[in-house]
Amino acid sequence: MIREKIKQLEHGSEDTIEAVNDLSEDMRKELDNIYLAIGALSAKTPTIEKPRRPIGFQHLNKEPNE
Repeated sequence: MIREKIKQLEHGSEDTIEAVNDLSEDMRKELDNIYLAIGALSAKTPTIEKPRRPIGFQHLNKEPNE
């Protein structure tokens, strides 16, 4: 009777350890995916910038005497 209970506890313990290991492996994979996504989002890609228009009044190309 005691031996049977010990075997049940051992079997339950093995199942628990296996479940924890599976969870740990799944969590590691998810963390790896998160780090890869963060790395992809933080990588700067070169962008082609258009020349910016200056801020302020527009100067007309006229002679001051006109």
